[in-house]
Amino acid sequence: MTAIRTAESAPTGAAALAALAAHLSAARGRSGYLTAPNTIKAYLSSVAAVVDPAASVAVLDTEPGAAALRGAIVARWGSAAATFNARRAALAAFIGFCRDRSWIASDPLASLPGSSQPKRGPRARSRAEVDRLLRNSRAGVVCKGSAPDIVTWDRGGLTARLLARYLGVHTRGPLFLTVRAAKGNAGPAGLDPDTGRVRYGYDAALIALKKATGGWTLHDLRHSG
Repeated sequence: MTAIRTAESAPTGAAALAALAAHLSAARGRSGYLTAPNTIKAYLSSVAAVVDPAASVAVLDTEPGAAALRGAIVARWGSAAATFNARRAALAAFIGFCRDRSWIASDPLASLPGSSQPKRGPRARSRAEVDRLLRNSRAGVVCKGSAPDIVTWDRGGLTARLLARYLGVHTRGPLFLTVRAAKGNAGPAGLDPDTGRVRYGYDAALIALKKATGGWTLHDLRHSG
């Protein structure tokens, strides 16, 4: 493996990660939408977990550096195929970003293939199953890629009754909140000024949906749509 960059001519991991964040924030995918904030967060957290922020990214162009990166990825996420593949994909995007800018020349992940996953059955749920979960009433939401959309639920069901009661007393801040108060600076848009709790996020919603449905994911509902 040939190293064509030195620590002096390539940015640190932290600087390269900041450049990737700026790039992703302005980049549009094949759908034409801007990269979703949750996607950017997932990419950045994956890279930050295994790339030394203080070292030059040129170290990834050396065999010891590449081996250390592969080992860190396997040690951290190797026990779960889906997680491993998602994190590896994030690192591959970071590596591609660095190579496009000639910060490194080689691909340190070339000898680290993705992990095989068991085949899943059809992800779309039946209309009857989805109808039992939500129907009829509507609300505007912001979807992947910051695109506006409408969600619906049953007007006569428990969701409608509880939501109406909740909205009767909730007049400011995020609509759905975490159980515990925020740690650190959540930002004014994501913080409820009355309780100190933060906006209910994607990961928490996924856990709650899996528990309530016996394993559904939010993407199952997307496929069903």
